[in-house]
Formats: sequence, structure tokens, C-alpha cells
Amino acid sequence: MSNVIDFTGQTTGPIPPEKVLDGAKVCASVLVIGWDQNDEFYMASSDAEVGELLILLELAKRDVLGHITETD
Repeated sequence: MSNVIDFTGQTTGPIPPEKVLDGAKVCASVLVIGWDQNDEFYMASSDAEVGELLILLELAKRDVLGHITETD
């Protein structure tokens, strides 16, 4: 099927990392965090400014916590 459109809304199911990373290609700055195949912490960023990384982390934390409280 060539007319399949990817769902871009929020979901509670798992999404393959490749798909998430492909979606991030439009970003000006990215911070990638996760677990590698050995269950070890992984982090990489396109920005070397620690302040910018902290802002990204805090915004992500705010969004995650906001979604948790919305579903309670």
C-alpha cells in the first residue's frame, strides 16, 4: 500500500528507534538518551552547550510528567 500515512500523534505503544530517529532529522538540535543493546545508558547530542542540553532535558521532563498527570 503506497497511501499509508504514519500516525504522528501521541501513543502509548512502543515505536522502533529507527522511526523516532528518522523523525528527529527535522530538528535543529537533538539529545538522544536511551539504553543500548547491553542495557547500558547511552547519551549523544548534536549540541555541545551544556546549558542547551539541560534545557532540553527539563522540557522533556516537563512533558513526560505532564502526560503522566493527564492520564491519572
